[in-house]
Amino acid sequence: MDPIAFGVETNCRHRFCAQCFCLHWRRTLYGRQITCPICRGHVRFLKKHFSPAEMEQTDVRRTLEGDIDLFNRWHSGRPVPILRRLRDLPIMFTDALRFVFSGDGTPFLIHSRLVLLGLCVVLYVLSPFDVIPEGVAGLFGLLDDLVVLLIFGIHAFAVYRSGLARFVQRPAQPQQPTR
Repeated sequence: MDPIAFGVETNCRHRFCAQCFCLHWRRTLYGRQITCPICRGHVRFLKKHFSPAEMEQTDVRRTLEGDIDLFNRWHSGRPVPILRRLRDLPIMFTDALRFVFSGDGTPFLIHSRLVLLGLCVVLYVLSPFDVIPEGVAGLFGLLDDLVVLLIFGIHAFAVYRSGLARFVQRPAQPQQPTR
């Protein structure tokens, strides 16, 4: 193992590389409680343990100190003033964009798209403005609403099924001998 660079210590007294721990934190949702990778205890704060040589690397140190301060503000359990949260928004927004456009953000995008489509379907069904209004065509007017619901349901189940196929581990198929 490599020595710890820009060390941080958790409240459960485990030490990690600051860059590694911040990466672990960023790969989870910001609102979720972070668990220690060693003991699985809840991490409420990080304490810096930078060496004198690391203190001289101002660019890297400042970036990591900003991340550590942000983590401590959000996970310490103390109330964070609304102005401080507003100041943190640009940082959180850029990190959220980076997450969404990385490969790890794909399930989030798919989920968000389904939620947005579901809201649009609900609005269409409840809206008095239809392709075929119920007031004019009666039960036949409900048909277009049912078609929209059916198409959304088929799409949602297709996305769910493709997600299962992608994430479920399938047992290895034995190789057929070639002759």
